[in-house]
Amino acid sequence: MTDPDDNASKRLRTAGNRDEKIIEVAEEHASILKREIDQGGVRLETRVEHREDVLTATLHGSAVEIRRVPRGEVVETAPPIRKENGVTIIPVLEERAVLRTELVLVEEVHLIQTETEEKVDVPVTLRRQRVVETRLEPDDTASPNHDPGAHPAKEN
Repeated sequence: MTDPDDNASKRLRTAGNRDEKIIEVAEEHASILKREIDQGGVRLETRVEHREDVLTATLHGSAVEIRRVPRGEVVETAPPIRKENGVTIIPVLEERAVLRTELVLVEEVHLIQTETEEKVDVPVTLRRQRVVETRLEPDDTASPNHDPGAHPAKEN
C-alpha cells in the first residue's frame, strides 16, 4: 500500500510563477446497487362458460313406397328396369317348367319416391373461453382486478 502523502507530493501543479502543492484529503466514489422489490404480479386464469342454445335447421329427406304389382305374363326376354312417371319399375322373373321352358313375368316392384322437408330445433351446448386477470399484491394477497364478465386481459 502506498502512503497518501507520497502520492500527494508527486502531484504538483504550476499556477503562474509559483509551484503549488495539492494534497487530496477526501474523494467520493459513486456506485449503483440493484435490489429486487416485490411489487406483486398478475395471475391469469381461463374459464370455460357453457350456455344452452337452440339451433334451427331444415332437414331434407325422401321416402320410398314399395308396391308389388302382380303380372303373370309370359315374356320372351327379361324386361329392363325402367322409370315411368317418376316410378322406378323393377321386373321380377322366374322360370317355370312346362312342356317347354318359358319366361314368366310374375310381378313388378314399383318404387315411388316422395321428397319431404321438415324444420327441426336441436338443443346444443355452446362453450366460450374467457381469461380472468387477478392482480397479486406484494404480500401475495389477491385482489380481483376484473370481474368474470369483463373483457379478456390485455398483454403488455
